[in-house]
Amino acid sequence: MCYAIPGRVEKVEGDVVIVNYSGDKRAAKTLLNVKPGDYVYVNGGIVVEKLNEKDARDALGIMNVDVPELYFFKYAFPCAHLKLERGDIGQEEYNELKNQFLSNNPPNKEILEKIFAPGFVFIKKLASQMNKDHWDIEVLKEYWENYHNKIIENEEGDYKNFSESLKDLCRIHLAEVIDKKGDNLVVRYKDKVRVVFNSLTPHAKPGDRVKIHYSYAIESL
Repeated sequence: MCYAIPGRVEKVEGDVVIVNYSGDKRAAKTLLNVKPGDYVYVNGGIVVEKLNEKDARDALGIMNVDVPELYFFKYAFPCAHLKLERGDIGQEEYNELKNQFLSNNPPNKEILEKIFAPGFVFIKKLASQMNKDHWDIEVLKEYWENYHNKIIENEEGDYKNFSESLKDLCRIHLAEVIDKKGDNLVVRYKDKVRVVFNSLTPHAKPGDRVKIHYSYAIESL
């Protein structure tokens, strides 16, 4: 079988690799020196090319294919400054995370699970309920589209100590763009107006709908 999109190598066993295509895992033979985490093209059940990470992510982005780490990170990063304020991460680590966020180049899974460990407690619980791996894209989408807000509503984990205004900032909202000013969007949701960065949605314009989390527009709809 030929895959027109890059896959991510998950496991290497001799000359056989397991390649992950956003949750769909396939075995392929390889004559190339690959390791877990590499992106590859497969044709006829054989690894025919190894790609560097940037080219792979560009290809996946062009084809609108969700990369689990990227999908998770773009929603998770906006609250990273709270971890900075609490001393969970240092300024240098925060700056590196921000650079990765703005360049659509997320950390690997191990780093993400370490930094955002409290969130993964809930993600793993949800994955168990869905009978899927916790990095399955369907699990991550369900988490950010529905489950995350329910956790806040139920005041689970640290959210029980948050003020109402902070909890509202941490919710995922569907908002309408009502104005655009430089690198910022003015958005409206329910009866509220908020200013957010448009770093991930540079082409958004008044009248468009966007998903927002804290001070960022995450994606246009």
